[in-house]
Amino acid sequence: MPENFEEREISEESEISSERFLEVISSEKFLKALTIAGQETLKSGYETTFEVNILDDGDTDIMEVRKGGTDGVWPGEGQVLTHIDGTKNLENKKGSLLLFHFHPELKGEEIIEPSEIDLVKLTHSAFVGTGQIGKTDIDILLVWKKRNISNSEIEENAEEYDKEVLERGFISEQQNLQEILDNNGFESIVISYKA
Repeated sequence: MPENFEEREISEESEISSERFLEVISSEKFLKALTIAGQETLKSGYETTFEVNILDDGDTDIMEVRKGGTDGVWPGEGQVLTHIDGTKNLENKKGSLLLFHFHPELKGEEIIEPSEIDLVKLTHSAFVGTGQIGKTDIDILLVWKKRNISNSEIEENAEEYDKEVLERGFISEQQNLQEILDNNGFESIVISYKA
């Protein structure tokens, strides 16, 4: 994890360490959700999504992987593809750790570019993730807000990010896009998995 990660706020009462977050995104159930969602997006051309929640006991919950449309899907919407943790009682949910989805147009060749709407989701979750899937690997871009950015500033910063991306036109390097994110109050990292 990046040095500047520190602990991340999950909700007003809860934080997660970088070590625990690394455990979560390396877990068997996370990789299962990632693979199912990625394969479905590759096959169908539709966005897929899942949400990782933190429970009171510190455990994580990925209730289901869902398929949406060609231009969007939120957890809780769309067709359920599979249940990962079944139907656990989420009354013990402390907060949303990660809202993740695949964009169908990303098939291993383009940079991973979150939309303005994706960034606004940081008002509901500690992290947002956007992925692309190739023949042999899955690349994901994880984004989180910088410590000095309040939830009320996220929408304005996301709008400024979107304007800067449009002003620059075609962006060919992932690092250039991540610099734009950084300029607008967001931290990010790209992680690769074998498909």
